[in-house]
Amino acid sequence: MTDRDAGLSRSVVLNAVDCDLLNELFAALLRLPTQPDTVPFSAPVLVFADSEDLPLTFSASAEDWITVHEYQLIRRNSPMPIGRPLQVAVQVDPEDVAGGAFGFQADILGLDGSKIYRTETKLRNLRPEDLRRMQGTGLPRSIDPASLDCIVTKPLDRTAVDAYLDLSGDRNPLHSDDLYAQACGLSGAVVPGMLVAGLLENALATLRPDLPLTEARVRFLAPIYLGSNLRFCLQTPKTGPDGKVSRTRIFVMDSDDTVTAIADFFM
Repeated sequence: MTDRDAGLSRSVVLNAVDCDLLNELFAALLRLPTQPDTVPFSAPVLVFADSEDLPLTFSASAEDWITVHEYQLIRRNSPMPIGRPLQVAVQVDPEDVAGGAFGFQADILGLDGSKIYRTETKLRNLRPEDLRRMQGTGLPRSIDPASLDCIVTKPLDRTAVDAYLDLSGDRNPLHSDDLYAQACGLSGAVVPGMLVAGLLENALATLRPDLPLTEARVRFLAPIYLGSNLRFCLQTPKTGPDGKVSRTRIFVMDSDDTVTAIADFFM
């Protein structure tokens, strides 16, 4: 894509079965009981999967560039209805082959025009040598690792990732083709960023069920390879004068203690 489209809009209906399957996948990976009657916070991936004519697939238009997921915002203003028509309005940023950020913003609207969800996706085209330099980071020195509350996933293996790819409609070969990923400078196929974002909701609900999530902002710092066990480590939330939590943070850590993503949550 090279042009910003400010008028793209399609009608979709969220499928209850797909919601259940997504919930079951997240729960299984986090060893949690399922909640089949809830709509996952990451439900927009299902909306986009059901809208095959929404052009949300990017690929670099020059050789030796690889498109990576850099940042994701999901904001929920009200519960996502199931089985009722929704409108998806999308604005697409121009694709930048020279390494700049681009992506798309999508509003999911009710038939009355009310804004149910807002998502913003930032991507970046990198050369293989740049991708190899994405090594993540460590915890800030001001944080004592012992102060973090953590939950550990099962291995995010190919079976789990393939199940997610089928539900989300994500066809990026970086997530399914080891040879393609290796040609891009990686050791093998990597876990989709939106799968990690979906697991984060469940991790937060497990670690702090008293915090009602309304917005998540996730920065992806390093590739997460298939088969990885991740730790979602919650920083002790800070409260305001009224004693309420308005914001908290989860560090996504690989088995070698590398921080591969950072998620800020707003209540």
